[in-house]
Parts: sequence; C-alpha cells; structure tokens
Amino acid sequence: MFDHFFQAATILFVIGFTFGLLSPQFRNRRKMMFAKFLGDGFMGLYLLALGGLSGACGAMIAATGGLIQSLTPHHYLKQTRIPRVGAAIILSITCIYFVYRTPLDLLPIGMTVICRFGELQSKAQHIRYVYWITSFPWMIYHFMNGFYLPLIACIIGSSSILVSIIRHHHPHKEEVPT
Repeated sequence: MFDHFFQAATILFVIGFTFGLLSPQFRNRRKMMFAKFLGDGFMGLYLLALGGLSGACGAMIAATGGLIQSLTPHHYLKQTRIPRVGAAIILSITCIYFVYRTPLDLLPIGMTVICRFGELQSKAQHIRYVYWITSFPWMIYHFMNGFYLPLIACIIGSSSILVSIIRHHHPHKEEVPT
C-alpha cells in the first residue's frame, strides 16, 4: 500500500519539478506564469502528501496566483493588483491561522506573499529576480523539515532561475562614437 502512495507522490514531485524548472525559461510572462501554476500546484500536492502543510499552503497560494497571472492580459495587470495581492494576503493569514506550528511555518507562506508582490511586475525578468531571492527561505524550510527531495529541486530550480536571468539579460548598448 505504501509503495503505491510513494510512487504517486513521486509522480507529483516529478511533474511539479519539471514545470517549475521550465517556468522561468519562457520569455513570455503569461506562459511563464502558467508553467509556474502547474509546477506549484503539483509541488503543493507533493508537500501535502509529505505532511508539509505550510509548504503545501504556500505552494497552492502560489499556484493560484500563477493561474490568475497567466489568465490576466498584460493591459489588465494594473487594474487587478490590489485584488490579487489582497487575496494572497488573506489566504496566507488564513493558512497561518490553521497550519502554524513553529516559526519555520512562516517561511513558505511569507515568501509566497513576497512573490505575489513581485508578480505585479509586467517584466518577466523582474519576476525572475524575486523568485530567485525567495528560493533561499524555501530551501531552509525544506532542509529543516527533512524534505530533501524538494530541497534538491529548489537548489536546481534556483540555479535554473539564475541561468534564465543571465540568458534573458539584455544590457543597454551604448553607442560608441566613431
């Protein structure tokens, strides 16, 4: 019985990890956010299966934000800022109320709120910076809870984000007088 459970959980992990790794590689914000939705959603289910409730809540809030972002056309970003961030904050406070056990539980949920603010940016590159910075507290959360597979995924994911930051960086070229 347990073998089937761990196989199913591993499938959730592999799907979440794959989409999480692909997400920052997309140049288009909406495609990036849809892949993030899939990655966070499957990873949230995986963390739930492991018993990491606050991590699962943070991932599911992030997945919800990713889905909303992927469905929101660029020209509506400014009009939907307050409802999106407000919803993330309300969901985060609700999650903290129900799943808080130790201060460590604040890390994933807090980083989720910070990412929602980062996703208010219209430029995918700025969103990548926020994701990269917030990946480090997630690593601490995974390590301290003994979730080593998600920890490795987070390390690889932050490396992927760093590669995509470098790959999509386009410095302003100054004209050289001739």
